[in-house]
Amino acid sequence: MPPKTTSAIKRAGYVLFCALGLITVRWLMQSSPRPLNGIKDFMTFYVGAELVGTPHLYDEAYQMKRQEQLVGVNSDIIPYVRFPFLAWLYKPLAWFSYDQADKIWTGLIALSFAVFWWLFPVNRWHTLFALCWSVPVISCFRLGQDTSFLLVWIAFGIVLYQKGRPFLAGLAFSLCLQKFHFLVLAAIVVLVQRHWRMMWGAISGVAFFIALSFAVQGPTWPRDYFHMLVYGNSQPSARFMYNIREFFWRSPHNLAWHIAGSVIVAGLVWLISRRAPFAIAFSASLIGSLMISLHVFHQDYVLAFPLILLTFENFLNSPPPAVLLGVPFLYLWIPAVIIVCFGLLIWVAVDYETRARRKLGSDRLAGSTLIDSETR
Repeated sequence: MPPKTTSAIKRAGYVLFCALGLITVRWLMQSSPRPLNGIKDFMTFYVGAELVGTPHLYDEAYQMKRQEQLVGVNSDIIPYVRFPFLAWLYKPLAWFSYDQADKIWTGLIALSFAVFWWLFPVNRWHTLFALCWSVPVISCFRLGQDTSFLLVWIAFGIVLYQKGRPFLAGLAFSLCLQKFHFLVLAAIVVLVQRHWRMMWGAISGVAFFIALSFAVQGPTWPRDYFHMLVYGNSQPSARFMYNIREFFWRSPHNLAWHIAGSVIVAGLVWLISRRAPFAIAFSASLIGSLMISLHVFHQDYVLAFPLILLTFENFLNSPPPAVLLGVPFLYLWIPAVIIVCFGLLIWVAVDYETRARRKLGSDRLAGSTLIDSETR
């Protein structure tokens, strides 16, 4: 069979595999619960874009009233709880009607996944497979969530680092401030691997966005913001979070288990950071941060893509547990997701520790052989 024909058949198979994934995920999502009152999470970004610069940005009652004005009902579980700078960046959405802005937002989510597919430094067919078979991806569209934007900043950061631009990589990672709790363990990677220029890039970016928040919202926004976090309805249901605490939910000491589990996860990220390349270690820190976060839903697990793709690409002869995170049915049972993530971190930590010890043994053997040859 001619090579061109073989290549065409192979590509047709790839396309059919992607289509099957989309159909499967779509079928699964049809049976899942709808957003409360039919209001997507996009509502919070739209209302935030309208209210930024006013005293009502963190006024929960006013936000609910504005939701009712827009669509006739409100959802009290999605107040605006992000930094002011983000609402200001989303301000152009408020120039359109809610329905028009919602369509634009859906287009931006699609664009973010397309940019990640193009940028992330692995085989693009592998990335496309992962995207098409992903429940978190479909959930981002269905709920109007912006977690997919973080994938773009992460892809830019990793590519810039690999091109020898650590400061710019840090600036790219600082854009993830929109959901900063998903990068808390990335600090371990930066400190253990001594990426000081990257650290200063990230600090510079965060400082700029904090300053921008003061510029657009005034000096009192930190007080209002923390009041919303503590007393507002920003944590609608801890029972359905995809984290360690949910794994131990039936235990009366589930919070204690969550804290203990978080320490173990942080330790695994530290072990990985000592041996693995930056891209692998940073991606592992994302998985760990998802597991320990107190506010994390299944759509946020799009942030597992970097580790899924990097480990699969580097271990084609022995596919890692990461491939299980691409199985749509996994997300029907929260404990299964946590088990697979925990197993994946252990697998990566053990693998790179084993590699390091083998290399050390080979170096010692080569050294002793050299000494023997010199003494002769």
